[in-house]
Amino acid sequence: MIEEGDGIADAESIAQALLDGNSGGANNLEQRVSDLETARDEHTDQINELIDDTDGLRTDLDKEVKTDRDAAIKAAVDAAKTALTESFTNQLAEVIAEFDTQLDKVKIPIDGVYISLSNVNPATTLGYGTWLQVSKGRAIVGWSDVAGDPNWTKTVGSTSGEYEVVLTKGQLPKFEAKGIKNQSRYWQYGPEKRPDEGFIPNWDDANSMSGNDEAHNNVQPSMVFAIWKRTA
Repeated sequence: MIEEGDGIADAESIAQALLDGNSGGANNLEQRVSDLETARDEHTDQINELIDDTDGLRTDLDKEVKTDRDAAIKAAVDAAKTALTESFTNQLAEVIAEFDTQLDKVKIPIDGVYISLSNVNPATTLGYGTWLQVSKGRAIVGWSDVAGDPNWTKTVGSTSGEYEVVLTKGQLPKFEAKGIKNQSRYWQYGPEKRPDEGFIPNWDDANSMSGNDEAHNNVQPSMVFAIWKRTA
């Protein structure tokens, strides 16, 4: 009989079986050949099983490798995507911060003035700040530190002036009234009635009044703007 080691006959066992078969005649030889064919078939089946097992292992290994590879690729892509997103977000935040800084430099500061032909609040048109409309109906006068200028020009935000003015006696221009003398050294016109010397015997010393005592316009030719002060 053919001896097997781990299920597979070795060459020495096969040779010994052939020698043993020669001593048993033809029938014995045929039996030995049949045994050898059977053993070959068994070995072939075992080899095929090993091949199938190997193929199965290779398939499983390929699946695991592919799974691991896909997982590794996905992890690498996700990590790169996260890094790029974080980098872009940080750079965008820096750009926005720098833009805001530069924008603040050109914004009208608090206590600054915005002059426009529109009476719409600058918070709407400019998009920032709190605004108060100032100098309504008033002209703008520059602040002054000149000694001879009026005191009200030395305080920012102060007001002065009026639309109409009624002149007082002190505001009238200086004038002098004189009478006319005749050759007799008496007044030709005057309050005294002198029928023997004056040329106008019916002279009356009463003074007639004229004018309506109305105020006169005190406004220069102007153009109206909306003036806004930023308060916050």
